[in-house]
Amino acid sequence: VIDEKSNKAVIIDPGAEASYLNSQIEALGVEIEVILLTHCHFDHNGAVAELKDKYKVNVYLNKAEEEYMENDPSGVFGKLPHIYEYINEGEVIKVGELRFKAIFTPGHTKGGTCYLVEDNVFTGDTLFQGSIGRTAFIGGNFDELIESIESKLMVLGN
Repeated sequence: VIDEKSNKAVIIDPGAEASYLNSQIEALGVEIEVILLTHCHFDHNGAVAELKDKYKVNVYLNKAEEEYMENDPSGVFGKLPHIYEYINEGEVIKVGELRFKAIFTPGHTKGGTCYLVEDNVFTGDTLFQGSIGRTAFIGGNFDELIESIESKLMVLGN
């Protein structure tokens, strides 16, 4: 997400292809300020360590993800020991003129977090067009997911 006035950018859930992301960042000529994670499944955080090292930025996620990252033998959760900062419900990260507000949405994972910026919300795997995130993983809980969607996301409007 790029703040066009300052040319500063946020990476949300960088996936696993750091080299591709680096080439796109260079082509855009933006300055990466922070990495935000909606949750810590490997398909969302695989490139984090390399990007953090290259851009020297903070990585934010909800503390509830830590237990699973450090103790999950299945490999579903990527390992990010000691390279992240914790973000809390309602906390705002400012990048240029943009403000990213953390919305705690457990269900897909214990520490699921969405980010509201202006009229857009980045939901990770909490909510999809026409569907919701799976809850069959460690830390997933269907009832919590429905509650999160109804009480935190549906109140945001379109």
